Parts: sequence; C-alpha cells; structure tokens
Amino acid sequence: MVPPVLPSDWYQLPPSLPEWSEERWLERGYSYYQQIQPLIPYRHLRFDIDSAIWRRRLVWIGQNIHRLNQRLWELTQSCFDCFLTTCPPIRPWAFPLGLVLQPDLKLAGLCNLDISPIALIIDVGQISPEDWLRVVVHEFAHAVSGAGHGPDFQSALTHLCIGLGFPPPVTLSNAQGLRQWPPYRPSRQTTFWSGEPTYGSSNLII
Repeated sequence: MVPPVLPSDWYQLPPSLPEWSEERWLERGYSYYQQIQPLIPYRHLRFDIDSAIWRRRLVWIGQNIHRLNQRLWELTQSCFDCFLTTCPPIRPWAFPLGLVLQPDLKLAGLCNLDISPIALIIDVGQISPEDWLRVVVHEFAHAVSGAGHGPDFQSALTHLCIGLGFPPPVTLSNAQGLRQWPPYRPSRQTTFWSGEPTYGSSNLII
C-alpha cells in the first residue's frame, strides 16, 4: 500500500495561524481525517461529518493537529536516539481512534507496518499528556521488531524502556502483559477532541 503524500504543515508550526473562518478550519480538519484514515488497518469507521459534534471536532483538529503531530514527532525522535543502528522510516500521527473504531477494540495506539514510512497512530486524547511517550515507545517497538508481542518485540521494548527511563518489562512472560507495557494513565480531559469523554484505563496499545 502506498500512503498518501501528507503536507508538511501537518507537522510544522506556522509563524501564525491564518485568519480563517470556521468553515475553512472544518475543511482542513476533514482533509486531515481523509488523509490519515487510509493508514488505519480497520474499516467501517464511525464518522458522520454532518453531525454537530463531528463538525466541532474537525474544526478543532484543523486548528491544532500540527501541534499534536510535532509533539509526537519529538517523542518519536527520542526513540530513534536510543538506537545506534538505522531504523526504518517511521512517522507518528495523532488521530481520535477511540471515537472512530468500534468500542470493543479499545485502542489508544496502533502501528501500521504495511506502509512506508511505518505509521504510528496515537489517540493522544485518551492518554495523559505526561504519558504520551509511553504509548509512542510501545508502537515504536513494533515498528522496529514487527507484529506480535514475542521475544523480538520484548527485546526492542526493553531496549527503549531502559534508554528512556521506564521500567523494563523483565518480569513479563506473556503477550497480554506486554500488550499493556509500559502502562499509561488515561487522560482526565474528557473533551480533548472537542467531543465525547475519553475512555478508561483498560484500553490497550497494540
């Protein structure tokens, strides 16, 4: 799969935000949604652009997504710095997974290995800002080790945890434990994406 070419302003902070109408910000937020949606390896996303709540979310995304992605890129760079060898191309993207995926999936982050650059999709709205790096670390470990939560993943995750000051998963011997490592605190800001409440601490990062 060839990912869409994403504009650089999804990452870069402009010197000043343009004096746009709400409709223009809505269009920008919707454009971002359309370009990130193909990177998510799930179909039948829950999304209704005609609903008032989704229009508010898209306006907010249009106004703020470059800030979120820049911060995620800084955290991803910290992971790159833990490796002396060359890592594959990796790009993080903020996206409201909890609002578009089926509720039973309960995902705060995912890694799409089938595209290049590898995409780390992070729902920052579900995670306490102090713990964003924890979810990035988990997904970055997938990016360098592959799918699943076997020995290669545990080795990569241990390396990143030691390098970035998190407890390594040395006592975990099962995939379910690794699936939730390093643990993160859910966000207390219930309207991060300008909409519904964030989800509980049982959400997983795959």
